[in-house]
Amino acid sequence: MPEDKDNGFGFTRHNARPPKPRTKGVTEIRGQYYSARGKRYLADVLETMGHHVDGLKFAGGSFSLFPEPALRELLDLARAHGAHVSRAAGSSMCSLNRTQRAR
Repeated sequence: MPEDKDNGFGFTRHNARPPKPRTKGVTEIRGQYYSARGKRYLADVLETMGHHVDGLKFAGGSFSLFPEPALRELLDLARAHGAHVSRAAGSSMCSLNRTQRAR
C-alpha cells in the first residue's frame, strides 16, 4: 500500500487493513499496568492514533482501583473510538469480582 499520510505510516509502505470493525489485522493496546492513567491520557492516544487501535486490554490490576464512574468513562471513550475492551486473563479483576460478591 502506498503511504497513508492521513492515518499515519506516511513515512513507510505497509499492508492495507480493512476498516473498523476488523477481524483481521487487529491492533490491541494495553492499558496501564502499575500506573493509573486517566481519561485524558487515553483520549490523547485515541485521538492521535485511534484509527489503528481496535482494542484496549486492561493488563494489570491498577484499573480495579479506579472509582467506577472514572472506569466507565475509560470504557465509553474506548468504545466511542470503535475499540473493544477486554482484560488480561488472570488479572486482579478476578479478585475484584470476588470482593464484590462477598458484599
